[in-house]
Amino acid sequence: MGLSEQQMWAISATERVCSTVSLIGTFVIVTTFIWSTSFRKPINRLVFYASWGNIMANVAAIIAQDGIHIGVDSALCQFQGFLIQWSVFVCLSLSLFSFPIIADLILV
Repeated sequence: MGLSEQQMWAISATERVCSTVSLIGTFVIVTTFIWSTSFRKPINRLVFYASWGNIMANVAAIIAQDGIHIGVDSALCQFQGFLIQWSVFVCLSLSLFSFPIIADLILV
């Protein structure tokens, strides 16, 4: 038993609204980091870098199922897949980069 068309639309609309709110928050983080020198500390730099992965994931979430409905070989679907894979790559590389720094701070 799958979801009805109305239920799928409700999930997609909720996903898009939440992703839009997250993009607004990410925009605030990026602009604050760029324009204010008092926020350029190492911990804020990690949040700034993580924001780029969040932007990619949220843009992919805003696309929602439109890419699949157009076709899996369409440019929109391929772009959405690219964004999802790169957001995971950004988060992975950020974790690998920040782990030694955080471990050093804890051990000192």
